[in-house]
Parts: sequence; structure tokens; C-alpha cells
Amino acid sequence: MKGRHLFKTIVVFALFIGIIANFGMICSAEGPYNDYTYNAYDQSVPTAPGYLPERLITGASLGIDGFKDPADIYYNNRDSVFLLDSGNSRIVVLSSEDLSLKKIIYPLDSSENSLKLVEPTGIFVRPDGDIFIADKGAGAVYVFDSEGKQKDTIGCPDSDLLPDGFDYKPSKVAVDSNGIVYVISYGCYNGALQFDQYYNFIGFYGSETVTMTAKLVLEKMWAKIVPKSMSKNQARARATRAHAASAAPALLSAASGNTPSYAPGHAHGSHVLFLAGRYCE
Repeated sequence: MKGRHLFKTIVVFALFIGIIANFGMICSAEGPYNDYTYNAYDQSVPTAPGYLPERLITGASLGIDGFKDPADIYYNNRDSVFLLDSGNSRIVVLSSEDLSLKKIIYPLDSSENSLKLVEPTGIFVRPDGDIFIADKGAGAVYVFDSEGKQKDTIGCPDSDLLPDGFDYKPSKVAVDSNGIVYVISYGCYNGALQFDQYYNFIGFYGSETVTMTAKLVLEKMWAKIVPKSMSKNQARARATRAHAASAAPALLSAASGNTPSYAPGHAHGSHVLFLAGRYCE
């Protein structure tokens, strides 16, 4: 009886070890790069990949001109992925089901003439189909309908809340369920600019008052010193990221689980734009 019980215990233990080992292989499967994180001592240590490459999508694979300086992406939580192809002044819309091409939107002004975007860096799409594009180069946030026709423009507000010489460079934009528009302006540290449903400026959101302390002064001084004495691990990690960012403009699809998700990737200039994949739970 004891021998049979011992045998069952060994079998169960072996199955448990097998399951754990198999799970570990799934969640730590090797990709074309090494995943890492930093521990409490600022040392890079191996970690399981959050994403694994599955598919690379380029303009050529979609049957269109190649991407040029792709800057941002928006997933509408329903059926479409909106790619802001900045250098080509267009919005490429993909199916969220299989990332196939649905349509291309070329912005038009209110007179339905072609509207050339200068340096668009942010995109947001409301549930009603309206498209918001933050154009840092033009110093404006454009509002288009679902077909790309201009409906409005959110320019630099005239307000006493803004400092003298304020340089309005919208880089990102978002709209909440109440129609409040939030704009991140490059170089602005007062928080996100807020506009109401009629695009009137109503103040800043998320701004904080920082009190300078001895600790902050020391941290600022240390930040200037650290890059010059960067550890070999950090240097290698930085070199790895720079190499990964040198790929051709493309969309990277990754998979490692069951639940689809869309998130920005490590973008640098006109290179790898985003990861469309599944988290490794």
C-alpha cells in the first residue's frame, strides 16, 4: 500500500514539474532579441518576453507605397487600427482582425482640397469616427471626419494662463467621453492643455508644483554624471535598442498568448512602429 502511494506521489510530482517546465518554455521562449529589466542595483537581468515577433507588415506587404516616418497608432477597440503615416501625410486604416488594409485616408481641408500635414506626431479617433491629429510642425490639432475632411482646428490658445512666448507644439492628443480634449505640447511642463467640447481652452491638466530640495539637486547632479560612467550592461542594452530601432519602417506583429492587444512599440524616428500581439501571462 505504501509503495503504491509513493508511486502515485512520484507520478503527480513528475506531472507537476512537466507542466511548470512547459509553461516556462512558453513564457520564456527565445526571440530574435534578449529581453531584460533592471533590478534594485540598476543591473540588467534576463526576463520573460512580453511579446514575441510573429509578423512584419510593411507598405509593400499591404500593396501600397512604403511607410515614411510612421509616428503614432490608435486602436478603436472595435475593428480598426489607425496608423499615422507622418511622412506620407496619410492615415492607413487596418483591420484589427488580421491587420489587412481597409482604406487610406488623405486629409482634406474644409474646401476638400488636399491638406498637407507638416509634422504630425499624434492621432486619436473618437467613437463617432472623428479623427484628431496633433501636428507639431504646424502648431495645430486638426479635427477631421471619418473620411478625412477637416471639420475644425485647435490652435494655440490666447490665455493669461500661458507663459509669455509660449511655443505651441502639439505632439499628442486624446479626447475623453465628455468631449474634453487633452493636448500634450512638446516642451510644455505645465501639464496637458485642456479644451472643452467647443475647443475653448479651459486650463491645464496634471500639472504639478515641484519644490526644489537638496535631494532633487543631488539627483539632478547625479543624472549628469551617470551617462558618462554607464555600466557595460547599460551600454550594451542601449546599443541593442539602437540596433533594433534601425530597421526599415514597418509594423511588427507579435504573439505570445490568447488575448489580442495593441500597444506602441519602441519607436525611433521612422522605424519599428508598434507591436500588435498578445501578452505573455
